[in-house]
Amino acid sequence: PTIKSLIETTASPQRIYIGVVFQVDTSSDEEMEQFTSGNDYASYFYKYQWNHQTNLRTITIDYHHATGPCYARHLAQSLHRGEQYVLQIDSHMRFRPGWDVYLIHQLDQCREPSMSVLTTYPPNYDHLHDPGPHAETRGTILVPWKFDDKDGMLRQKGRLLVNRQSTNSNQNNSNTPCLLFAAGFNFFQSSLLELCPYDGKLHGLFFGEEISMAVRLFTNGVDLYAPPETVCYHMWKRNPLRREQAAKNDDTTDNSIDAT
Repeated sequence: PTIKSLIETTASPQRIYIGVVFQVDTSSDEEMEQFTSGNDYASYFYKYQWNHQTNLRTITIDYHHATGPCYARHLAQSLHRGEQYVLQIDSHMRFRPGWDVYLIHQLDQCREPSMSVLTTYPPNYDHLHDPGPHAETRGTILVPWKFDDKDGMLRQKGRLLVNRQSTNSNQNNSNTPCLLFAAGFNFFQSSLLELCPYDGKLHGLFFGEEISMAVRLFTNGVDLYAPPETVCYHMWKRNPLRREQAAKNDDTTDNSIDAT
């Protein structure tokens, strides 16, 4: 559904190239067919003139060999083939129409577009219903929340921007400067893949992934911004398997979006 939403809402489906890392039970024929065969794409995307055979690139690994988000995103970045822009997202996402044109326009407003990243936590959508015509369109911005008592890692949250008016002193840039990085939504020019790629050796790092990238980007002279409008939504509610694992780890992290 995330891929379908990307293609349905883009202004130019033909220019969208998608790279996916599937972490599945490779011994299950059912899972392999459902997630990796691509059979669902052929007929569905024909009307959008989007060719999944040329525009969809995938890597499949058994979930037993999955070692966390950093390694997975490192693999995903290896699927880049010279496209000008990169949008990194999580699964369970839905998009507003024209998201691609909007993000390019907002990135071009930045002081140095090639050294800038648009990033934030998207608002939530109900897993029973996709975002409708009355979905939240105001932007969100990342803010520090707390240091965890167990691992000492900084936790961050998304705050809803009540006013779309940017606090940026540059009147030509409506994006809001931010010091934090959201791994599940970031948009940038692909030249940053050479300057600051994901570290595939950070196995098992979950909390700490985003602050690590924020520090690395900052020390490489990259500016982070929150766009003034929401272009996508994420299903933040955890599935039963993740909820069970979180309970075992006594995880009380809250990624909800608050108003500010």
